[in-house]
Amino acid sequence: MKISLSYRLLSLVFPFFFIFPQCLTTHTKTVSSVHRLGNETDHAALLGIRSQLVDRPDGGVLRSWNNSLHHCYWDGVTCGLKHNRVIGLDISSRGLVGTISPFIGNMSFLTKVALYNNSLVGQIPPEFGRLFRLRLLHLGNNTLVGEIPANLSGCTNLQQLTVGRNKLMGKLPLELRALSKLYFLVVHYNSFTGPLFDIISNFTSLQVISAAGNAFTGSIPGCIG
Repeated sequence: MKISLSYRLLSLVFPFFFIFPQCLTTHTKTVSSVHRLGNETDHAALLGIRSQLVDRPDGGVLRSWNNSLHHCYWDGVTCGLKHNRVIGLDISSRGLVGTISPFIGNMSFLTKVALYNNSLVGQIPPEFGRLFRLRLLHLGNNTLVGEIPANLSGCTNLQQLTVGRNKLMGKLPLELRALSKLYFLVVHYNSFTGPLFDIISNFTSLQVISAAGNAFTGSIPGCIG
């Protein structure tokens, strides 16, 4: 009787120990897979950005960008607490040399990109236009060339745009009128031409504009009031 009772008790208890870990493992894998997919996209994009940058000889911001740390803990990188995706990239004033990788357009959760006061060359990647959540883009005080890409109009939540003190040229694209939330615009000391106020007349939230040191044309319209 004792043996039979013990067997029944064991048969009742032990299935819980076998079934529960199995359920827990399955759930953990599902959650991990979701996070891993998002992390892989951001991780690959950051590595693509790093591949086109040269850090200071003594080691600077990019020194922490290695596999010993999760990329959310890399210097200059900020991740959201809720979804663990990269929402901020601030590697300004770090003495970096190189170009801006188009891979930056793959980090779709970015709200802030600050790369100012470095020695970046090349053009502004049109892939920035994919970042519809972007609110702040600071690229000033570099050596960027070419025109502002019209695709930047895809950043419909952009509030601050700074590209001053570069070697940019050409006309400001009319597509930038879509940036209706812009309140801070700095384009000074480049080689921009053409009309300026035709572009900014749609910026009803504009509070700050700095456009000195260019070759803009046209008159100051009354709509500025």
